[in-house]
Amino acid sequence: MGGLSVSTRHPMALVGGAATLLAAAPLATVFESYTWLLFVAVAIAVIIGTAMLVRSVRGPVWAQV
Repeated sequence: MGGLSVSTRHPMALVGGAATLLAAAPLATVFESYTWLLFVAVAIAVIIGTAMLVRSVRGPVWAQV
C-alpha cells in the first residue's frame, strides 16, 4: 500500500529523544525558570524528526546516523 512505512528504528528514535529530555531534567536546579526546557525540547524534536525523515526516504547511510 503506497505511503511511508514506519521503520523499526522510529520508535527507538522517539525513546532516545524522550530519554535525552529526561536526562536534561536535573538541570532544572541550575536555571531560574523552565523556559530552557522548551528550547531543549524543540532542539530534540528537530533532530529526531530529521533523522526519522532521512530514514523514511532511504537517505544515505552516513546521513541516517
